[in-house]
Amino acid sequence: MPSIVRFDTTISNSSPDAEKITNLTGGVEVTTLHFNYHVELSGKVTMRILVAGKAGETLNLYYFGAA
Repeated sequence: MPSIVRFDTTISNSSPDAEKITNLTGGVEVTTLHFNYHVELSGKVTMRILVAGKAGETLNLYYFGAA
């Protein structure tokens, strides 16, 4: 019988590293996505994220991984 693996798939817009990110960006407005579960994915993933009030604008995506 296969084992059951449970993990938290929550994605929030509140990061425990918010202060570090603010310091790195010089206080520029950012939208933060925080993934509660961290794992190396075995394939490609496509995500579509609606950022309210930013339709038609070019947005830059950065990864912040606290060391």
